Amino acid sequence: MAGDLAHSLKASLLSGKSEDCEEFVRLAQPIVALAIARALARWGRPARDRVDDLVQDTFARLYDRNAKALRSFHSDESNALAAWLRAVAGSVTLDSLRSTSAKRRGAGQPTHSLDEPGLALPAPDNTFDSVARSLSTARINDCLRGEKERDRSIFWLYYRHGYTANDIAGLQGPGIGPKGVETAIYRVTKAVRECLGRQRPEGNRQ
Repeated sequence: MAGDLAHSLKASLLSGKSEDCEEFVRLAQPIVALAIARALARWGRPARDRVDDLVQDTFARLYDRNAKALRSFHSDESNALAAWLRAVAGSVTLDSLRSTSAKRRGAGQPTHSLDEPGLALPAPDNTFDSVARSLSTARINDCLRGEKERDRSIFWLYYRHGYTANDIAGLQGPGIGPKGVETAIYRVTKAVRECLGRQRPEGNRQ
């Protein structure tokens, strides 16, 4: 199935025909559904209805704005495409979990910072820890806008939901191993720390 995935995506984007799009969705759906089920399973047995809803949300994101996300993917390798789809599905799932968590806390309540108990940062110094205490998740998300979807997903799986590098590598699929996950976490953390530093008012800079 995965061997036909990249070819199917290219055909659907070039032709724009509904039957080509449907074929790509048919091939991609099991990959997306499994990634979502694995992400949800960390909090208990995932309900089929919720998995189905998140699968639809994932494809809605992929095809939003004339399939902008799909058109941004550039590779002829089906394994790379499958890994990327798993990352997008993981990101959609995380967004849903964060939204559910926010609703439970109540509208208008402050969001959690990255240094809440149990979320240790792999930074070489304490600069990021001190800055993160006073910043909302929304500002961190702003700093993540320039990162790849996969790396954003890895970042939040690690910090927000406590996944280990091994767990994340398993969720992302064969495209990245634990060492690659650790490298991504360190690189993105460094980029976010620098971004947050640039956002600080001039009067607060050391």
